[in-house]
Amino acid sequence: MGIATGDYLHNGLIDIYHTTFSDDYNPLYRNDGDANFTEISYQAGIAEATIPFLGWSFPLRIAQFDVALLYVLGVTSVGVYGIALAGWSSNNKYSLMGGLRSSAQMISYEVAMALSLVGALMFARTLSLSGVVSAQQTDSVWFFVYQPLGFLIFLVSGIAENNRAPFDLPEAESELVAGFHTEYSGFRWSLFFMAEYAAMVIVSAVAVTVYLGGWYFPFVFRLTEAKGYHNLYVIVSLLVFVTKLLAILYVYFWLRWTLPRFRYDQLMDIGWKWLIPSALINIVLSALAIFVVQALNGWHGMRTIDSLSAGLNLTPSGKALMIVMGLAGLGLTGLFLARINWRSRDFNLKSQRRNIRLVNVPRGKPAVAPIATE
Repeated sequence: MGIATGDYLHNGLIDIYHTTFSDDYNPLYRNDGDANFTEISYQAGIAEATIPFLGWSFPLRIAQFDVALLYVLGVTSVGVYGIALAGWSSNNKYSLMGGLRSSAQMISYEVAMALSLVGALMFARTLSLSGVVSAQQTDSVWFFVYQPLGFLIFLVSGIAENNRAPFDLPEAESELVAGFHTEYSGFRWSLFFMAEYAAMVIVSAVAVTVYLGGWYFPFVFRLTEAKGYHNLYVIVSLLVFVTKLLAILYVYFWLRWTLPRFRYDQLMDIGWKWLIPSALINIVLSALAIFVVQALNGWHGMRTIDSLSAGLNLTPSGKALMIVMGLAGLGLTGLFLARINWRSRDFNLKSQRRNIRLVNVPRGKPAVAPIATE
């Protein structure tokens, strides 16, 4: 086992050395695309600046402002320019096709990803990422429980936004050689993949912060900070955040190992016919659920709302009602869209292939006369 571990470490160091110091191949007619890497590499670093890893008296984050979530969405959306311009500047048809695919795909799924967050923000009532975690900590419930549909839409949209399998159409090796980075080698090639994995971490961190409670885990504060174990609370909370982050990243790799790549028409159908309508329906259902819970508060002595000071804090009866409405909304949305998109349900086009009939066309004379046999 020790030899195998040493071999993996040795191969990793060799790969780093190879990609850093190998020769850079420059095609003769390729345009200067060095500036494109600034679009790809900078957005990962400055987007992570607002992710809160811990909410102790000395919070672990670089920047804090009230519209941090909008800031992250705005910065990460710039990545489409780097990929599109990298494909165009290569002066290669495969790279150009990969860049065009990426432009359409990333813009399409950015809409669904942004809309999926609105439902959770209705409960948090703030755009601050630290405020979203504090709202979940105060209510003692992760927003994933209230928003199963929104979490599912955000996760699928994030995977497609990062061009990961089964949504890796911009770099489909079976069709486009390597897609938008076909003409890049050495360290320039490694920059694309470092930016891609950094974007995966950002999407996973936002999902953990908004839907999975960030650093919050039930009973951690009560068993550590409340008893005076400040350092233990910091360590455990940080481990909780990292564990949730790794769980989301595992889903990325699990889907890559499991599902085949979609066709491009399937990719667009999922984005425009399923995810975006689902996100809009989720907004309406979330607003309706919050209205119902607020209307029932005080009706015949029923108490559903605890407080509104730090987000929407519900009583146990209000939480149970919200969970039931969230699951009901997930099922109703699936049935409603399945009814509307019934023509798109057959992704493999089996029914269309069964209806294909060859037309009987009269055959002409053969090019070579058959040899007469006795």
